[in-house]
Amino acid sequence: MVILDASVMIVKESLISHASQRYLWVEENDPRGENVGGWVIDAKNPPGWAGSAFVDGPAAWHGGASTFSFADGHAEMHRWIDSTTVTYSLSMLPNKWQSPPNISQCPSDLTYVCNGYASIQNP
Repeated sequence: MVILDASVMIVKESLISHASQRYLWVEENDPRGENVGGWVIDAKNPPGWAGSAFVDGPAAWHGGASTFSFADGHAEMHRWIDSTTVTYSLSMLPNKWQSPPNISQCPSDLTYVCNGYASIQNP
């Protein structure tokens, strides 16, 4: 189970330094209930993101892609590259978050997601 450190979470949009590079909303696939508490990732150790892992699954509904809405107001679709990301994203297992893929299993996709995830370490 992943325990997230609240001291690295951004709770005010004004704390985001790079609004065009940080997303606020993610199209997700959460079989526990859509948007129960927001979308979460275990993003740590920037800039290489060693030890990072998915927690909540992004969507892969649009030909293996998900939509991201950024803090500056633009949105973009990102097509997943790593097959492990696609498998995790499409899984409807309600307990999939208990053993999510990590940066070594999804290096391209987790790097993309971690780079855009707004946190105190990555404003």
